[in-house]
Amino acid sequence: MSAIRISRDHVDLLLTLAYIQREPLSYRGGELRHWDAEWFRFAGIDLIRTNLRSVQMVDTPEWDEADTYIPTFTYGIPKNGISPAFALKQVQYYEYQTCDWSEWDKSDAKAFCDALKSRLISRLPGWEEAPWGWHRDMGLS
Repeated sequence: MSAIRISRDHVDLLLTLAYIQREPLSYRGGELRHWDAEWFRFAGIDLIRTNLRSVQMVDTPEWDEADTYIPTFTYGIPKNGISPAFALKQVQYYEYQTCDWSEWDKSDAKAFCDALKSRLISRLPGWEEAPWGWHRDMGLS
């Protein structure tokens, strides 16, 4: 596998995707209801740190936790419109660049991405109209 460092802009986009959902985003057994600067700072640092761990696992398996210290993160919302398909692809890009860390499956960053993907899938055009379950008599539409 390969991993590259994720840009701050990409992290801003992921946080924006969580922010613009109509309902609170739930992950790790809780609901994110407080969209304050402190939560964005914490989440941004966590997403960056998790990505750096993955990059270091690929480049140097003997990484030092101190190498992933992020002194500051300031959230900034991208201004362009975002389609669900575009959003899903950006989450998958982050996951691909970050999943090499040995603790990825247990990380808050993975839980955040899973919750965000689930929410974005439900925003895809036609999702609400699609049947829940299917049999041949229903046809395909």
